[in-house]
Amino acid sequence: MNKLDNSAIKPIIVAHRGASGNAPENTFAAVSLAHSFGAQWCEIDVQQTSDNQLVVIHDVNTVRTTGVFKWVSRNTYSELSKLDAGGWFLSKWKNEPIPLLKELLHSAPKQAKFNIEIKAYKRKPELFKELLTVLDDTHFAKRCIITSFNHKLIEEISSITHLRTGYIVGSRWSNRLLRTDVPIVSIDKALINKSIAEDIHKSGKELHIWTVNNKRQFSRISRYKPHAIITNYPEKIKHYMHQGETQ
Repeated sequence: MNKLDNSAIKPIIVAHRGASGNAPENTFAAVSLAHSFGAQWCEIDVQQTSDNQLVVIHDVNTVRTTGVFKWVSRNTYSELSKLDAGGWFLSKWKNEPIPLLKELLHSAPKQAKFNIEIKAYKRKPELFKELLTVLDDTHFAKRCIITSFNHKLIEEISSITHLRTGYIVGSRWSNRLLRTDVPIVSIDKALINKSIAEDIHKSGKELHIWTVNNKRQFSRISRYKPHAIITNYPEKIKHYMHQGETQ
C-alpha cells in the first residue's frame, strides 16, 4: 500500500506574497486579488523598521520592488511609506504603498487567513512583541500561522505562545525538525521527495510545498499529498485541482 495514499487530504491554496503572479507582491492589491481568485490563505513577508513598525515586504532593502534603495531595518515607516511598491509591476498599480502589517490585516476580508513569514535572521524580542500586539489588535491570532527560515525563532514562538507555527525549509533537510512541537513544515518543491514527504506525514506534521506555479510542478508535488500548496498563481492551482476532481 502506498503510504502517501491519503485521499482525505485536499490541499488548501496559499497565495504567495498574495497573487504575486498578477499583482505587485506583498501589497494590498495582491492580497485583494488573491481572495478574489478564491485563495483561502495568503503568505506574506514581515520585517521591522527602525521605529519598530511591522511592514510587509520580502527583501531586506526596497530597490527591487520600488526602484529606490533603502534598508528596511534602517528607515522609519514614514520614510518607507513614501515609496511606490506597485508601479514596477504595472502602471495601474503606481503608488501602491508598502503596507503596515496591521493595516493589511485590518483591510482583509473576514474569512481571510494568513501565513506570516518573519524575516528575522537573529532574535528580535521587539519584533515578536509587536507581532503579538498586532495579532491581538486585529483578532488574527487564530487565523494565521507564523513561519520562518529561522528555526530557533519558530521553536521559541511555539514554546511560549498558542500561535500555530511552521518551519520553512529551502536547502537542506534534517529529520530533527520532525522531533519538535512545531506542527508545520513548509518545504521547497525542489527539495521535497517521497521519503521526506512520508516522514513528515508519519510525524503528524502538516506538509506545505512552495512555490508551485505550473501544471507540471502541480502534478509532481500532488503525489506527496501536501496539506497546502503555496503559489504565485492561486487561480491556476484552483483550476488544476478542479480538473483533477472531474477526471
